[in-house]
Amino acid sequence: MKKARLILTASILSLVTLSMVTFTSCTKDDKTCPVGMEGKNCDVEMRTKFVNSWSAVDVVNGNQLVYTCNIVKGLNINQVTISNAFSDHFFSNNINATVDGNTITIADQKPDGSTSMYSVSGSGTYSNNQISWDYIIVEDVTGVKQTYTGVWTAQ
Repeated sequence: MKKARLILTASILSLVTLSMVTFTSCTKDDKTCPVGMEGKNCDVEMRTKFVNSWSAVDVVNGNQLVYTCNIVKGLNINQVTISNAFSDHFFSNNINATVDGNTITIADQKPDGSTSMYSVSGSGTYSNNQISWDYIIVEDVTGVKQTYTGVWTAQ
């Protein structure tokens, strides 16, 4: 009788343990969203938080540059286009960037084409309706690099 009770108790404990493992390993939080999407149901475009008009304050060599710029949706779901951007308006054309989560990245580019005197690259992090930027503008003829930091606030 003791042996049967011991076997029954061990069986029940095994079933309870197996049930706990099964129920805790199958949660909806394990969902991987498609590129460019986020949220509980993967129904929010990551770039949405970046699409706005921004009041920018950038700093280079201790000098503040204040201006307004815009970020709009780009062609692909994880892309945006930045207009009227970056310090002393080095660029006539828009700057392309990609978004991944709360990070916006500008791949090294010459927005004004191959004859442009300047190129730009950098990244920013979104938090509480602000983007904190670190970017570099290079004058291609001289190779002089200017490193900027900035905080853009959504208008």
